[in-house]
Amino acid sequence: MSDMSLKSVKPQTLRRTLDDIVRDMRTQNEAVLSKIGTIQNEKGMIERLDAESAFLAVAMTDLQNAIIQRRTQLRRGRNALLPFHQLPEKLLAKILAMSLHRCFEWEHRLGDVFDLVKVCSIWRRIIMSRPEFWTVVTDRCRPEVISWQLRKSDHELLSVIYRGNAKSDVFFTITNTASWRWRSLSIWWWSDEPDMPRLGSLLTPNLTSLALSSHGNSFLHVDLPSGPPLKNVTLFRSNVPWNSPSLRFLVVLDIYEPGSPGPTLEDLEDILNGSPFLEDLSLQKIPPFADQNEFQRQPFTVINLPRMKSFLYTETEPSDLATHLMRRI
Repeated sequence: MSDMSLKSVKPQTLRRTLDDIVRDMRTQNEAVLSKIGTIQNEKGMIERLDAESAFLAVAMTDLQNAIIQRRTQLRRGRNALLPFHQLPEKLLAKILAMSLHRCFEWEHRLGDVFDLVKVCSIWRRIIMSRPEFWTVVTDRCRPEVISWQLRKSDHELLSVIYRGNAKSDVFFTITNTASWRWRSLSIWWWSDEPDMPRLGSLLTPNLTSLALSSHGNSFLHVDLPSGPPLKNVTLFRSNVPWNSPSLRFLVVLDIYEPGSPGPTLEDLEDILNGSPFLEDLSLQKIPPFADQNEFQRQPFTVINLPRMKSFLYTETEPSDLATHLMRRI
């Protein structure tokens, strides 16, 4: 607008124009301020909703925990009233122990025991307070667990099982401290190294069952521990001192491919004649006579085994020892 046009505008008109501009600006500012207030209110509402949501989440978690606890209490109360738990504690312990029984002890898993412990407080108290549930010691557990298990089993007799899952020196160093409690010993040897632990120096007054098995390329040679005669002996590709007094009064004898030098005919005769209560006999892949004439010269004497129930043998040659013994039993 030129100076002449400004001079021609009346002051009243100019004032009204300025007032209109100021009014418009004020209206716009008020609208902006209103929007800012609305945004701040909505932000505060969002913060309050977030706080309420967090509070409700905590309350829901507490409620869920309370429901779980209540359900646990109800289940425990229901379990306590079951007829199963009205049995005498000794009988209940016997049933639980039978549920852990395996056809072969090497199938035993310590985890099965802990699974029963988790069922209810009654079972946990029974199992944790009775040493007979902790008597099967295997090399599947860590050394500290084995030591704990030896303490937990108190003075009960032990079944010791080594399956090549741990260093033999560590395992046997721990278990040898309780060799006087061994009831059975099972060794599955997978290594070709001759680092088999020495058992001949151990005192095993309660050992009745021995199972030795070699799965490497070499045969296993083991000195029998010192103790009374064994009852059950299983030897798979394993050799022992065949004239040992421990191999007398056997009930079960299972020999499979003992290797060389294996038992002689005299050794087997002494073992069988010294085991009148023998019930199960298995002789497989026993080396034959080195001299055929010796086979013919052997005197025919009867071996009396009145309690024999089963006799398993494999005939590799007509002159093998198992065939010769089979004809005389």
